[in-house]
Amino acid sequence: MNLKVLKLSHGILIDVPNDMSVCFPSLKVLHLMWVEYANNESVSNLFRGCTVLEELVIDRFSEYYVSKFIISIHTLKSLSYIVHQEENWFDLAKRGHELKIDAPNLKYLQLVNVGSFVHFESVFTSLNKANIDFNGIGLFQVAKTLCNAQFLSLEWITCGNIMASLKEDCFPWFHNLTQLKLQIDAGDCDVIPLFLENSPNLEVLFVNKINVRSSSTRERGCVLKSLSPHLRQVYDGGFQGHVDEIEMVEFILKKSSALELFEICCYGTSKELKYRILKRLSMFPRASESCQLIFEPEIHLRKNCKSHEINLVFDLFLALI
Repeated sequence: MNLKVLKLSHGILIDVPNDMSVCFPSLKVLHLMWVEYANNESVSNLFRGCTVLEELVIDRFSEYYVSKFIISIHTLKSLSYIVHQEENWFDLAKRGHELKIDAPNLKYLQLVNVGSFVHFESVFTSLNKANIDFNGIGLFQVAKTLCNAQFLSLEWITCGNIMASLKEDCFPWFHNLTQLKLQIDAGDCDVIPLFLENSPNLEVLFVNKINVRSSSTRERGCVLKSLSPHLRQVYDGGFQGHVDEIEMVEFILKKSSALELFEICCYGTSKELKYRILKRLSMFPRASESCQLIFEPEIHLRKNCKSHEINLVFDLFLALI
């Protein structure tokens, strides 16, 4: 069979029992959009017959009758897995739902709406770009798997203190990373210094904080100690003027000789406080004489905003240079 591209959608039932074999020796591209799966075995048996597959796109509901979705394809270069679920990720994990990915040669990875039930069998050594929407604990394992990416977009919502699942001395290095986009809970900002300190070639940092808390309920975060000498652009959304936030801005301005643009979008503070914050930030010494500091009075992307809205802001930010 010389079929190279196969796209299935809506109303298709994938039923491949153990006593049946399928073989697509030439199939390079497979898209499964809103198809139904008879059981766990049908998923594994289908992928086992795709011996040279390079691109896989899956858009599915978290059906009760497929609790273990295993993707084991060593020829795969691009994987996009989007799950639509009526339950939250924690309930799915409790009921034994599992996504297992064994694709060591991936160059592009997109995971949307996955949680602690995702397991990676190996580090993606050839990974170039990753776009991850992750819910739950276990961020360290996710970060470790993605450590070779050059472009990384990571959005996550945690349950509890994220630092409980991280160890600073074990946080991976991102030697290839040049662009980092983070959408995080405001209470999880402690991980920002970890990414900055372990990304020696970072050029662009885009951070948007959601679920912003009041000053009285926020604890002091980790102190930034080092960062990439190549950093050119920084966007900080959901800025409230906390001590650790101001200290991070001061450190980046003082140490980044290549910095061209630092844009700060304030949220949830009075006009008087915003003015005082701006005045203080503008007085910080800058290692880069050409650095432009932009202070927006109030622009904040909500938790329930669409992914394409986040991407649009990110693209507009990159276009400023």
